[in-house]
Amino acid sequence: MIRVRVDKDELIFEIEKTVFQPKITKKYHCQACGWDFENEVVANSTTICPKCFKHGDNIVGVDHDRPITDELKVPKIDQKEESKPTEVKPQAADNKNVI
Repeated sequence: MIRVRVDKDELIFEIEKTVFQPKITKKYHCQACGWDFENEVVANSTTICPKCFKHGDNIVGVDHDRPITDELKVPKIDQKEESKPTEVKPQAADNKNVI
């Protein structure tokens, strides 16, 4: 960054070197939907699952060196089969009321 200021009719240039910090990422596992994802670690932020948008106690951090085990995964609950729409068959037209 460069700052310029005036002091007694002179321009003074102050040059400051900017140091970029590397991104720090961490692996997470969502216990609500079972999704595994990686996210950048940012101070004072909340990690949210990109699939189901759950946060808080539903998100578990996972070590980079260890794969996600089955004990971290929440068993999926069987959903009831949706009732299938009944097929409506067209009825034959009644020719008795034809004029």
